[in-house]
Amino acid sequence: PPRAAAAGVPPLIRVSAEARREGDAWRAEARIGLDEVAFADLPHYWPEGVARNARHWVAENVTAGRVRNGAWRVAAELDPATGALRLTGFDGTAEAEDATIHWLRPVPPAEGARARAGFALDSITLDVTRGQQSGTGIAIREGRVRFGLDTDPETVDMTFLVDGPLPDVWTLLRHPRLHLFDRRPPPIASLTGTLREARLQIGFPLLADIPFEIVRINAAGRGTDVRIPRLLFGRDLERGAIEFTVDPDGIRTNGTAMLAGIPLRIQQEADFRPGPANQVVSRETVTARAEVRQIAGLVFDPRPFADGPVGLEIRNETRRNGQGRVALRADLTQARLAVDALAWAKPPGIAANGEATFLLQNGALTAIDGIRVDGNEIAVRARASQMRNSEPQRIEIQQGHLGRNRFTAALTPPQGRGGNWSIGLEGAVLDLAPVLTAPASAPAASGDGTAPGVAIDLRFERMLLGEDRSLAGVAGSARVDGVGVVQAAELRGRVAGGGSLDLRIAPEGPRRRVRIESDDGGALLRAFGVLRTVQGGRLRVDAFYPHSRPGAPLSGTAELEEFVLRDAPAFGKLLQALSVYGVFEALSGQGLNFASLTAPFTLTREALVLDEARAFSASLGVTAKGRIDRLRESIDMEGTIVPAYVFNSLLGRLPILGRLFSPERGGGLFAATYRIRGPLSDPAVSVNPLAALTPGFLRGIFGLGQEGAAGGPPEPAR
Repeated sequence: PPRAAAAGVPPLIRVSAEARREGDAWRAEARIGLDEVAFADLPHYWPEGVARNARHWVAENVTAGRVRNGAWRVAAELDPATGALRLTGFDGTAEAEDATIHWLRPVPPAEGARARAGFALDSITLDVTRGQQSGTGIAIREGRVRFGLDTDPETVDMTFLVDGPLPDVWTLLRHPRLHLFDRRPPPIASLTGTLREARLQIGFPLLADIPFEIVRINAAGRGTDVRIPRLLFGRDLERGAIEFTVDPDGIRTNGTAMLAGIPLRIQQEADFRPGPANQVVSRETVTARAEVRQIAGLVFDPRPFADGPVGLEIRNETRRNGQGRVALRADLTQARLAVDALAWAKPPGIAANGEATFLLQNGALTAIDGIRVDGNEIAVRARASQMRNSEPQRIEIQQGHLGRNRFTAALTPPQGRGGNWSIGLEGAVLDLAPVLTAPASAPAASGDGTAPGVAIDLRFERMLLGEDRSLAGVAGSARVDGVGVVQAAELRGRVAGGGSLDLRIAPEGPRRRVRIESDDGGALLRAFGVLRTVQGGRLRVDAFYPHSRPGAPLSGTAELEEFVLRDAPAFGKLLQALSVYGVFEALSGQGLNFASLTAPFTLTREALVLDEARAFSASLGVTAKGRIDRLRESIDMEGTIVPAYVFNSLLGRLPILGRLFSPERGGGLFAATYRIRGPLSDPAVSVNPLAALTPGFLRGIFGLGQEGAAGGPPEPAR
């Protein structure tokens, strides 16, 4: 007796049959009912000659459960000529309960399966309504197992709809018996989430030994709340909604997810088929819209040059030989682009785009080619090479077009802790006009001192300083620390249409010494927008920054010899007030010649402060102290003006008596005090008329007409 029957669980068997002769042939039909039969005993009741391979597979792989409500009809015909019995009809149904199905050994079986079987001459079909993959949380919602009986050998095709925890599904798909990742390793090691629905299909011939090559297998599904640890740049992919298909030829995914707070749309294809070394084995496309601050948390921080929203499209191809190519495209229209060192910026809303190609070998970055940024007043072409730990050691800008700037550059990043960037710049135009006219800002904080500095070498045909103001043939170098302070520099060139320039900044203890020389001081002052009223002259500046921190004032002395002053409204008003008409007419005509100017000064971004500056010519001597506001373009200056300077100064040089005639340095016997206040273009001028009649020593003692001495300012000029 069968094993289960011997254990005291007898099956219920019902059989009815009839045979009839029709002509020379006999026809027979039997009806069989079977209930409460254990699957372990099913081969005892299943004739060996009926669906032989299907019978063997069921006997070997359905190891638990019971058959219920089985009903079959079998029809046959006896051939009188040969005596052979030919099967002419076969159909039936049965139910399976709590079955354990080893659907592809040694993969763990499905347990607790419930199914309804349908039988026909050419097939046996099991419609599964429930089950559980052993040792997992994977639930079988429905499925079908079909045995094809009309081929040799017979075949089986299985389809299951399942859901459950994604980690269990991923473990199942990586089982060696499925051979899905024999040719390439799985693209990820682990993941979490929920499989909402998946379809697993398997088909193979019913042979005793089944080679992998003839097994047909594929899976397709949809996962939610997908999380893949450390997928990209050490960050987790989160909140994924991913659809996938996988078979022995490859894997394809499509969906959305979040990475570092950035919403992504992902498409991925991997090709598992064999091929040549240059075969593309994987393709990925990622599209996203992210804030620059979010990108900064992934790879590098582009915020010195960009801020705001950026549209991204990333396409990756990997070949069998390990070569990789990542094409990046960026929509920069809504982003702000800026190069602070040049005071250049693209505001949001102005169309711009960028692209770059990253070249990899076995996952390591080897170069970045085809770097392009294009937009209104911007065109950049660059590449990065000499990778070390996937970081470029050399960046070449083959074309730089920012506003009016036209340049090429070579950049080398810091080598180790405490190193500096090394930058070589050269080209047709370097536009510093926006830098020189940018509004004043508070000095930058000194920071923690860890930011790298910059060593710059530059060579330009022209350096623009403002409208119709420039230098030519500029060459120089500079060393700038991590907070933007120039610690040392050399600059040589020529003022366009004028004389030479030689500038040097060098450290001296805690201070920085600045020396400037030019054989056309007027042209240099005009070029830098300091003064427009001076022509010619030999200029020497010797000054110091008191420290090496941001915002340090520059204090020193400027000396200018043999120069001409002309078209100076404030000075012209002063001469008119003194009725020095010949001199005034010279000032407004060919200009007023001066032999020498010595000006102790303090210069900041906001103002130029003069302290007892003095200048003289054969017809005039002037002293001055006060402030020129560079931002408001206003002046507040006072001093002494001495007509016929040579005559007055000769009196001042007389032994003993000279002190009576010239008590103040730069003053004379016949002199007037003055004050100039207001906008540089049209200031108010006031003089003290009494001072013109008072000897120098009396004016020095009594301060007649000086502001505050008589309770008010000097009387305005009439």
